[in-house]
Amino acid sequence: MEKRILVAGASGSVGFEVLKGLQSHSCEIVTFSRDPKRAKKLQDMAKEVRLGDVRKPKSLEGLCDNIDVVFSCLGASVELNLRQRASFYSVDYEGNRNLLREALRAGCSRFVYVSATLGESYNHTAYIQAHEQFVTELKASGLSYTIIRPTGIFSALEAFVDMARRGVAPLIGDGKAQSNPVHPADVAQVCVDNMWEGAEEVNVGGPEMLTRREMAGLAFQALGKKPRLIPVPAFLFRLGSVLLRPFHPRLSQMLQFVEAVSTHDALAPQIGTRTLSDYYASQLGLPSATQEEERRHG
Repeated sequence: MEKRILVAGASGSVGFEVLKGLQSHSCEIVTFSRDPKRAKKLQDMAKEVRLGDVRKPKSLEGLCDNIDVVFSCLGASVELNLRQRASFYSVDYEGNRNLLREALRAGCSRFVYVSATLGESYNHTAYIQAHEQFVTELKASGLSYTIIRPTGIFSALEAFVDMARRGVAPLIGDGKAQSNPVHPADVAQVCVDNMWEGAEEVNVGGPEMLTRREMAGLAFQALGKKPRLIPVPAFLFRLGSVLLRPFHPRLSQMLQFVEAVSTHDALAPQIGTRTLSDYYASQLGLPSATQEEERRHG
């Protein structure tokens, strides 16, 4: 019999790539998303598209019936969005906890979850803590599980392209902190490879070790512009996080995480193969470096 897989967060960058990767496997796919407009693009890739909000347990009732594997990359975005006020705790922890409880009720056998690479200098942030509180519950659930831990995903760096279009980008601190961010498709491949069985935890990084200054510079390079980077003291982000805490929980926690991860190294094994410069080019509708090389050599 074909395995039945629930993909939660399927309309996001990693979730959509997971859906694409599962198309070549013999399985039945059910998706779960909150946004009806974004869910429409999933209809041809899944047997069933379900809508609901993981923060509302009633919308999950029956969701995991007859499901073998639950895959979740569902979580609050670290991109700037003033309309989204819900904290990382309420989405990344409570939302996934509600999904886990439904999986346990329905007798699912496995749960695959996308968390984040850990680092001593940013483990204290609300963003990481929300993920790790859920990881603790998943480990104690008795289900077979795999936790995928990527470094920064390329889609979270698209803001640099928008800034480069405007001609200037802020650089938090000295810009020397390193990371090897990873393409969502590379993360998705690791998820698919571990969907039915796999290691309990897998850390995933991209092929290039880049400083924050280099990441921003590549966005300007993709646009054919000279980089114009304005240093911003890290303490201003920390201060902003504290001041916004009573008024806008998500923005407060986002500033806290962005400051911490931008001023400290965030590294993982170099598993991904796609480069950030090629990703920026694809977002701009430009040929990648690989495509340019192929064109030059016929």
